[in-house]
Parts: sequence; structure tokens; C-alpha cells
Amino acid sequence: MHRPILARPVVRQWFGDGILIQQRYMLVYYDMFDWLYYPGYAKDDAEYCKERDNVIHGRGTMQAVVEVYDLLMDKETQVAERCAMHGPPRPFRPNTSAVSSQSQFNTVPEAPFQHD
Repeated sequence: MHRPILARPVVRQWFGDGILIQQRYMLVYYDMFDWLYYPGYAKDDAEYCKERDNVIHGRGTMQAVVEVYDLLMDKETQVAERCAMHGPPRPFRPNTSAVSSQSQFNTVPEAPFQHD
């Protein structure tokens, strides 16, 4: 099933609400259980990353971040986009879990097993 269309006047209202409460980012969530959109706000980059990661890594959650607005940028430019994604840049985190302990990158050759 497709998501319902998010009305742009609603986004404009939420955008204004976020500015009034002095937030930096507005995350638009979609709840797949209720089929509803709702806003979430973050005051800075750290809080934004925490909110985003809670949804991404929350196992069993039926929510998704579908749009992100930077409340310091021009509202109409962002609202006119098909899908606004204006969060802070993601810090680079190398994927160390993909490299096993027996990897060619971090092992010392082992001596062959010897019987006594």
C-alpha cells in the first residue's frame, strides 16, 4: 500500500511551529500502523542524530522518517521539493563489523598446529 499524500499546508504549519519553539530541524515521521504523518523537532545536530537513530535502529518500530527540514533554510524552497532531506551531514563511521577477526587486514599468520 502506498503512503497517503502529505499536504504541503500542513508542512508549512509544522515548519512555523518549529520556528516558534526555536528548533533547528523538523523531522516528518510516517506511522505505518495509523497511516498518519506527524512532526518531530530537534534543537541541534546531536539531537537530530539521536532522533534519527532511534527510528532507524528501533527494532519493531512502525515509524519512518520521510522528510527532514532545516528550519534555518528557506521554507518555500524546501516545501516545494518532492522529498526534503536537509539534516546535518552524517559523520563517517567505518563499518568494522564487516571485517572478521580472521580478515587479511588485521591478522598475523598463525603457526601450524603441532602434535606432541
